[in-house]
Amino acid sequence: MDDEALALFTLIARGAEDFKARADRWTDAAVEQALETVKSVTSVTSVGSDVATADFVRTAEALVSPAADAHRATLRALAVQRAAVGPQTVSLYSPLYLSNACTNRCVYCGFRHDNDIARLTLTDAAIEREATMLAKSGVQEVLLLTGEAPAQVGVDYVIRAIEITRSRFRTIGLEVFPMSVSEYARVCQAGASVLTLYQETYDPRVYRQVHQAGRKRNFQHRLSAPHRAVEAGFRSIGIGALLGLGDWRFETLALALHARFLQALAPDLQVSISFPRIRSAEGAVSARRAVDDDALIHMMSALRVLLPGVTLVLSTRETAELRDALSGTLATKLSAGSKTNPGGYSTEATDGRGEQFEVHDHRPASVVAASLVQRGFGVRGYVENMGGTRALGTRLTFVG
Repeated sequence: MDDEALALFTLIARGAEDFKARADRWTDAAVEQALETVKSVTSVTSVGSDVATADFVRTAEALVSPAADAHRATLRALAVQRAAVGPQTVSLYSPLYLSNACTNRCVYCGFRHDNDIARLTLTDAAIEREATMLAKSGVQEVLLLTGEAPAQVGVDYVIRAIEITRSRFRTIGLEVFPMSVSEYARVCQAGASVLTLYQETYDPRVYRQVHQAGRKRNFQHRLSAPHRAVEAGFRSIGIGALLGLGDWRFETLALALHARFLQALAPDLQVSISFPRIRSAEGAVSARRAVDDDALIHMMSALRVLLPGVTLVLSTRETAELRDALSGTLATKLSAGSKTNPGGYSTEATDGRGEQFEVHDHRPASVVAASLVQRGFGVRGYVENMGGTRALGTRLTFVG
């Protein structure tokens, strides 16, 4: 087993309590040494390019330990400095929910099987209407999402959705159920180029508690899905933990090790990490362990200095104010104009019922793009004036 895989699997096997015991032993001096280590790294791709796995783990543990809380300002400043090395651009994308049918019982999700919500699976014609409406917003990357309901929404359905939407968008991403290598190869060949799959939590004990029934209950099958996608030909993989389920410090280290493991599989792989915090959803439970803004920024700062080449993503779960404060420095990819229910962009479902979660940043893509440009950042994945209205009356410039 490669060192990167061994480090990730060892962390998971030992569990969050073992990690916490180690993290609590880190000292202020050790954190200062870890900060000096990341300062000395010259690679713009990853600290892992310059240090051995064991050293990477020690540095990462120190940076997310309770002792590091006193160094958050230094850590964030170093993260901003590291981000400034690369292109000053932010990518935009929008989700397109195809179906909220689901056979899983995940306690935090509005789509859970036993939740009494309006269920809708889009027909081919409805997908085309949604794609047409969304494309008018100017966003050029779409993320197709489904629940997990094999009888209604299988691989063939996802392929049809790709075929319908691919002529309207530059990039097609998927956030759907885990697949086999051969199935991932099929959707990749159909035109999907980005795969997003959150582990939700890397703590197996918590994972069993919050996934009460359904295929998603299989922790290992989900954990290995991004690996299968890389084998099938995907060269852009998004991972993440649903913040509020487990210990955010443990999740941060697991995300760092998972990203490092995936990068080792394919040198040209683009890895992104998302930071979704649990938000209100009809029939879903609230966060078990709330993650405040300071902790979220700590996570993002640590991952930015540990993995400078990784894309960090903030969704519309967060407020416009926080996204503006973090975009371009810590966050380099944002969702925009999001609807989280099937049919949300057209007239089929305009009341918000059947949402997966509550959106906090309701700004259209044009306004998000204008805000970025006004603050000096380039914008990828967006074409100005597609919807017929110039954002905020501002002359915008965009990169390809």
